[in-house]
Amino acid sequence: GSSYVTDPRWMARAGSISFTRVSATNFAQADTRSDSDPYVRWSLGKETLAETNFLRNVLGRRGRTQTSTQNPAWDSEYLANLPHGVGASMTLTVSVWDSDRGQDDPLGSATFELQLENGVRTMTLPLEHVPGGRESTVTFTSRVELPLRPSPEPEAEAVTEAVTAGPVTRKEIRMMSPEEQQRYAAAVKKMMENTSGPESSEFFRLAGYHGWPGNGAERNYSYCEHRQETFPGWHRAYLIAFEQSLRDADRALGNDGHIGLPYWDVLARPELNGQVVPSIVKEHFGNGTAVPRALLDESLPPGGAAHQRKRLWDEGYAIADDADLKRTIESQRLPEKIGDALWIRQHYRAASTYGTSSRDSVETPHDLIHVLCGFPMKSLMHAAFHPLFWLHHCNIDRLYEAYLENNPDSQREFEANQERSRFVNRRKGTHDRYDEWLKPFYLPGGARGNRKFYPRHTFDIARYGDYVYDALHLRPAQAMTERPVYAVFEDVDINALPCSYTLHAFIYPTGAEATTPPLGPTIASIMDDPNYAGLGGVFAGKADVCTNCQNSDPFDVRIDVSARLKALGLSAADAVVKVVAVDEEEEYMAVGNPTTRAQGWRAVLRAVERL
Repeated sequence: GSSYVTDPRWMARAGSISFTRVSATNFAQADTRSDSDPYVRWSLGKETLAETNFLRNVLGRRGRTQTSTQNPAWDSEYLANLPHGVGASMTLTVSVWDSDRGQDDPLGSATFELQLENGVRTMTLPLEHVPGGRESTVTFTSRVELPLRPSPEPEAEAVTEAVTAGPVTRKEIRMMSPEEQQRYAAAVKKMMENTSGPESSEFFRLAGYHGWPGNGAERNYSYCEHRQETFPGWHRAYLIAFEQSLRDADRALGNDGHIGLPYWDVLARPELNGQVVPSIVKEHFGNGTAVPRALLDESLPPGGAAHQRKRLWDEGYAIADDADLKRTIESQRLPEKIGDALWIRQHYRAASTYGTSSRDSVETPHDLIHVLCGFPMKSLMHAAFHPLFWLHHCNIDRLYEAYLENNPDSQREFEANQERSRFVNRRKGTHDRYDEWLKPFYLPGGARGNRKFYPRHTFDIARYGDYVYDALHLRPAQAMTERPVYAVFEDVDINALPCSYTLHAFIYPTGAEATTPPLGPTIASIMDDPNYAGLGGVFAGKADVCTNCQNSDPFDVRIDVSARLKALGLSAADAVVKVVAVDEEEEYMAVGNPTTRAQGWRAVLRAVERL
């Protein structure tokens, strides 16, 4: 939704400037029978940098000139490239015009000095030369982004070569050629090599950002954006950092570094080419303790978060077998959940767990795959230490990119929502996440390598990510269906959960409250029960070391039980739901079991309209 200066003299970019939150007051009635139809223009000399009504022709109703108003406001971002050689500052002119069918009429102008240094500045300027002598003003926020230091010539040449080669393509790993799969596995194994003793590998460094060891502090060491509107953006920056290291590893092996991070589309296609878990992953990173122990340092003393190291050392990799994983995934109608996410109109609902909705956000299928895959994937603290984590999250990023393709106004909506603090945490103080650094990540490549990664950067992967997908999820056609009935776990408090849980729902007729659902010992024995209705997942377990978790609002978890109700000939009014919770240690617990280490899981049946 941004416009760019296209004069070739400006394309050798020294930086960029954007104008947002634009408003004005007290305009004259320039038209004979109505108020003014104003737009705003920013100029450097005779060169136009940006103007608000330029977007009118591009975006239609969104971002257009505010028609017939004397106190207009614009909600779009207006972006321009900056030229080289303009010094430490430049004098700009902001002018306001009335859009007419013939010649546009000037409504006032002001000049201001813009310091060319990274930062955000909001200013309100009195306008001069206003018709009728009115006291009119214009207000806007400018954001300047410049490289922190000049790029040396060799680095500039390397960046040029990378751009010439084009972006890398992310592909479904089970559809890649054997040669491509082996090349990917070799690069990951290279990343796992320790460079200066145990726990010095690039893989360990990156894996540790997701949970343990985090930033290395004793308390609240975990980076976390789960359940927030920044959830997909933080993980997008995370994947880009991993992919850059993967490309470096590929170059270290004598290749050209033009290798993309694959995705694992287990949501839509649980089994592909006879594989559920990719065969290449089993071949090089199979179950057992050998691979993770090679990453760790057993000799480090106990204390602090050392128990996290010990758990990964002891349990190693224990990914679920293909048969169980395929059955549980197929039972969840995940393609429908993908469609749900793609049809949500509001970005904050699609990206986070905030609010209630009859549709699933991108975090719902994300959580389910995590809890179904086994250890370490189901452990929030350790999940990123398994290669499946990166393949799964790449697929979630692919789902998110499909959402953005269908909802091109998401960035402006995200910024506006966060600015007004209408849809952010209300427990311990709201704050604007749109303008917060996605710690600890920096933009990749060349002169941008020392610039912090912000949410605004995540909306343009061509510019900041250097990757494309070979195919995106298609948004399905909306169909008229009966109102679904959900088993709803209301107000789940992440702070009460010591670990992740899989929640299995069973439907019984009213009067069967004393019935105990099967408590394992296997997932098959649970799913074979005639009253089994479905499952949900809660990906949790680091609230004690995570500020974001501690400040998170409660949320709902929903399981669609419509099919089982219909099969049993029951309605929500004459049925009850019973739940078995399974923790990370594979302990099966019925609701109300006093050994349950988490909150007492309780579900209610609720029919909801499709939104």
